[in-house]
Amino acid sequence: IDNLLDVERLEAGALPLKLRHIESTDWLCNSLTHWEVVSEAQGKNLRITIPEDLPALRGDRELLQRVLNNLLTNALNYATSVGVVEVRAYPTAKQL
Repeated sequence: IDNLLDVERLEAGALPLKLRHIESTDWLCNSLTHWEVVSEAQGKNLRITIPEDLPALRGDRELLQRVLNNLLTNALNYATSVGVVEVRAYPTAKQL
């Protein structure tokens, strides 16, 4: 429910974004450390592919973390008992 309310606030301009420079590779590696432990505890395999040369991005670190957490929570919840969840990041033309 909180996420839906946040989307509404974002769309209405009532939730200001805190845009900052983010080193993509570092942020992703640090963010995924927790999820490696969680997936192992659940007996699931988390495969991570993150190149070292990802471009930096500008974004709201807290909101990006919430998005990543939601995605991985759902992926691990709905993966089979011996499931594999794969996380890959790669740049495309001017995008990450």
